Amino acid sequence: MRNIIATIGTVALLAGASAANANDDSVTYYSGSFSCSGRDYTTDWTFGRQLGTNASTATVYFQRSAVDRVEWLDLVEQAGSDALIDANGNPRLRIARDNGTILADWLRGAPDQGCEPFAVSQSKSPKERFDELFTFLETSRPDAAAANAAAGMLASTPIIYALPELDQQLYLRRLSEMRSAFWTRYRDGLVSDFAQVPLETDSDRNAFVQLLAGALSGPMELIEGRNNFRDAFAAFQQAVDRYEVAGSSAAADMYPGGQIVCQRFSAIQDAAPGYDFDKLEFATGLPSDYWSRDIAEDLLETMRECHRSSQGYANELARQWPEMQRTSEIAQALRREQSRLLGLPVEMSTLIDTKNLQPDAAVVSNVSTSSQMYHRFFGQPLERRREELIQASLASIAKQSESYMLDEPEIAQSVSDACDALRSSVSRDRRDVIQQACTTATKSISDRQRTEATAQIAAAFADAEPGTDAAKEALALCENLPRTLSFDARDEVYRTCQEAGGQLQAKERALRCDIAVAKSGASPEFLTNTVSVRSAIGSRNVELKELICHGIERDVQVSFSSSGYLMWKKQEMLLDFPGPAEKVNVLRLVLNPSETDADWTIDVEDSATHDELAREGIDVESVTACLLGRC
Repeated sequence: MRNIIATIGTVALLAGASAANANDDSVTYYSGSFSCSGRDYTTDWTFGRQLGTNASTATVYFQRSAVDRVEWLDLVEQAGSDALIDANGNPRLRIARDNGTILADWLRGAPDQGCEPFAVSQSKSPKERFDELFTFLETSRPDAAAANAAAGMLASTPIIYALPELDQQLYLRRLSEMRSAFWTRYRDGLVSDFAQVPLETDSDRNAFVQLLAGALSGPMELIEGRNNFRDAFAAFQQAVDRYEVAGSSAAADMYPGGQIVCQRFSAIQDAAPGYDFDKLEFATGLPSDYWSRDIAEDLLETMRECHRSSQGYANELARQWPEMQRTSEIAQALRREQSRLLGLPVEMSTLIDTKNLQPDAAVVSNVSTSSQMYHRFFGQPLERRREELIQASLASIAKQSESYMLDEPEIAQSVSDACDALRSSVSRDRRDVIQQACTTATKSISDRQRTEATAQIAAAFADAEPGTDAAKEALALCENLPRTLSFDARDEVYRTCQEAGGQLQAKERALRCDIAVAKSGASPEFLTNTVSVRSAIGSRNVELKELICHGIERDVQVSFSSSGYLMWKKQEMLLDFPGPAEKVNVLRLVLNPSETDADWTIDVEDSATHDELAREGIDVESVTACLLGRC
């Protein structure tokens, strides 16, 4: 007999050839199980033919349940007998063929004492059976039925060493990975169902009770591993709390009685050995803060006799009962606070007012915010509602920004205030979502401000004529409107105002120019005459009309007159300056025919004008330059 220790997840290589390597059509496979002194074994048989003979060879693999040790025998079917013999001719198994079944009985060298007769049935090859198992373990969203089916298939997994040798390492690894992934998906699905399935109707609640009971009575691969048990236990607690908050009595509807508790507890201990009082809570289907005195007494009686390890749980229950009652009172208060928070309207004000569903400080004063109990009631169970509140808040911000109008500037401030409040109310990992929504809303408001404000300004200036009330109102709009806008919109609106205001000023200058020209007393032909204007930056010829229009911009009225007759006729240009009466306010200049390409040059003959220019320190050539803004 050859012995190999096979541990799932480790690499094992076998030396020597066996029937597992046979690939011809003459190979047949059988599988089954047997029991020895109450200990269960799985077995896989591979039948072939000896070369050059008609005798069947058989490799018989067997492995004790929940034990990694694998053993096998290389046997031959003895001609003319009903036995399988080893290489030394010793009969090891008595067999009788019955169609696709082989009835077998150990003769000598059995793996254990007290082995009972058994049967193996013809089956697909171990490789094909593994492939079928792997396909099933790929179930994307396993339910309770799939979990039970998987548990049965995994309990009768082909013995890994019955595979061809080159497949053993790969299949060991795949089995370990896919088994773990399957139970993770099953556990995640239950956690999701516990948190989301409806509880509105009696039918909903009855289905929920059955869902929870099925999970607790189903395959306990659900809790293999410390972290997996903790996750499953937390989800179970929150599921029961959710049922209670929905208006039902968890203690009345979910406690299954001592016999079922014992069955569950034994399965839990087999799957996850070791002491943990939470396992008893898990088995009852009720967190301990829901236990009544009747339930506690029933559990005491049950756990005295249930399992080899259950006595310690009974002792712990009796010792901790007073503390458990105190914890129950705290849990009830936390449950009521959770129910209050869940009952608040799903709107932005709720998120802001409660800081994203933070409980009342007075209610949780006796509970650490880092404790398991705090997270049980105010952690994951509220996350779905928190997400709903965030989505409602984002929708509210978007709706407000879309409703913005210039005549309701308070909306922009409301959005800004809401965004500030939301950022300070949510956890750090959700602030980016809030910030993105607020940025979008702010941009939407700015765009609407920019579009509506520029359109309003354009409309105001379109009908505005210089000196009219419409012009005054348009200018006042440009002064007041930007103050109500965001910074992003304000700059563009200012630019629009500058352009529109500039156009109005140009119209006003043109109008004043026309008025000044009309008052100048000059004929249209004379206005096109030029005068040479000299200044520090050079000289140029300027039409008289340009002098008039530039003068009016400086509140100087330019006019013309003539005196004398014919060839002695003198052309005068009068510059009427605003100022006090005691000052000379009119400069009288003479236009003399120019010998250059200009029509006229400027001179002074009037003594009063001469004295005023001397007093101001200005020569006559600079007067016209000053009108043009060049002095």
